[in-house]
Amino acid sequence: MILFLFNKIRFSIKNILLLVAILFAILFLFFKYFTVNDINLNLQHKKYESSLITIDDSSSVFLNILSNYVIKPFIEKYMFFYLNNYNLLWLLSHVPYDYRLIKINDINLKNGDKLMCGQKARIKIVLSYASVVIKEEVIDISTQNEKNKFLIYGMLNMTEGSTRNINIPFHLVKDFIKEVPSILPSSIDYTVTLEKIFNKYPNNMDKIKIFDECDYKQSESFMCGDVVDIHYEIDSIDGDRFLSKDVSFKIGGNSNVPLGIQLGSLYLKKHGKRTLIAPGNLLDNKLDNKYYIVSLFVK
Repeated sequence: MILFLFNKIRFSIKNILLLVAILFAILFLFFKYFTVNDINLNLQHKKYESSLITIDDSSSVFLNILSNYVIKPFIEKYMFFYLNNYNLLWLLSHVPYDYRLIKINDINLKNGDKLMCGQKARIKIVLSYASVVIKEEVIDISTQNEKNKFLIYGMLNMTEGSTRNINIPFHLVKDFIKEVPSILPSSIDYTVTLEKIFNKYPNNMDKIKIFDECDYKQSESFMCGDVVDIHYEIDSIDGDRFLSKDVSFKIGGNSNVPLGIQLGSLYLKKHGKRTLIAPGNLLDNKLDNKYYIVSLFVK
């Protein structure tokens, strides 16, 4: 009798903890997506400026710590256990992937050239989960041809000689890991050291400024190596039209399309619109180093 009551109480406590975790997760999502100060929900569109690589996190430090180190591990532990136990792990492959789930932590920063889409590099990479090393190797990669786009997303903007930890949910990268652990982890850690960038880009690549037309709807973005069909127009600061053109290209992998147009299309959302302000020599070989305005949208 006592044992029965004990098991009942323990079961109830487990359910209460699970409900509390779900409640905190709902509160986190509410604060993150509906109480961001700089979003006017009455507007359908808003312009904002960004660089080629941005990591936006509008939530508070407390909510991030609570969600990442308390709620997330608790929910993932039971979710992966039941999905694996009932052979339902394949369902995760049908969940729309979200690059915001990838956690990036720079361990050792160096001053050097930045890794951008389309470049080739030599990296030292260590795969691990729960501090258990799965694999360690030195490889040469091409950012636009690498099948594991989630890893490339986490590596972009690294500088030569720097080291970065990239934490990726397991279901996003399970197809790229041959040494699958017997107990499936919730995420995989990639510790990457960027040893060398082989093909250098012009020094003024970081001068490109990006202004997106946003409607805050869920939509996939074009990543490095994706094929995109766009229309773009180049105008001088005075408003004179220099060029209007339709192009289809692989981001970071087409030498016939100016580098500024290729990298300026990175992370552009489907059916999205964007304005670039960039040096002319990155937009067309007939232009000088003065700044030009580029309007582009996905066809």
